[in-house]
Amino acid sequence: EGYGFGITLQPHANVNGYSRIAFHLCSGENDGVLEWPALNRQAILTVLDQDPDVLKRMSASNSFTTSKTHVSSSINGSLIWEKPSVVGTFDASCN
Repeated sequence: EGYGFGITLQPHANVNGYSRIAFHLCSGENDGVLEWPALNRQAILTVLDQDPDVLKRMSASNSFTTSKTHVSSSINGSLIWEKPSVVGTFDASCN
């Protein structure tokens, strides 16, 4: 469709023993012609366990759907799936 999404990985998150994977929108050249907010878009994140012993592999998948219930207090209760140039901040990793 043309939406730009990014993934941020924090191997050592705020909670001891856990990692964090964050999924976010990135601005792109198609922003002017896309429908905003970007609702009901689905992503599937899969973490692959590459243990040499196939019987010990424990890969995990999780599906995520953007929703109008995803709001952020840090942007005055705005929907986080709104146009990135409206509610976002600059992230060099999205270039």
